[in-house]
Amino acid sequence: MTRKEISILSLRIMSLYAFLKVIEKLPDVFYFFLNIKAYLEQEALLNLMLVFISPSLFALFGILLWIASPKIANIIFKSKVNEEKSDYPGSDYSLADIQTISFSVVGLVVLAIALPELIKTTVMYYTISTSPSENKLPLIGSLIVLLTQSIFGFWLLLKPRGLMNIVRSQLKKELGEKS
Repeated sequence: MTRKEISILSLRIMSLYAFLKVIEKLPDVFYFFLNIKAYLEQEALLNLMLVFISPSLFALFGILLWIASPKIANIIFKSKVNEEKSDYPGSDYSLADIQTISFSVVGLVVLAIALPELIKTTVMYYTISTSPSENKLPLIGSLIVLLTQSIFGFWLLLKPRGLMNIVRSQLKKELGEKS
């Protein structure tokens, strides 16, 4: 397998994870439909958005990730001359290659978890902001944390070699001090 093929496989595994998150959210959707009359008597738009935003975004993320995995793999690993040849396990892989794939996949995991929650929390914040008596401080804290997680996820996904270089320099310092 080539580095690109391993990246595509990893991205598609992340896509499957997103679909599992959709399945995890289905009980909320079913509960909404079972009690739709009670929900519609309250603020219907807010309830609809809170129930459907997270599973919808996970499903969209999963579909897009599955379809776009070859393009994302090209972003992670720029085309190399020997990329098209078939590799055998351990033949041409360096630790840097494996770390690059791993960090990118971790970035996708972070994004898959943080982005739907960020959007949901933003909607909740703007809905609550119309009510002067509601305490918005916990939501502001959640928004800051989720925004930070999203930025970190994008950084890991798009610039995995940056973290790899930090890890490598730290290892060199530690190994240099012990020798």
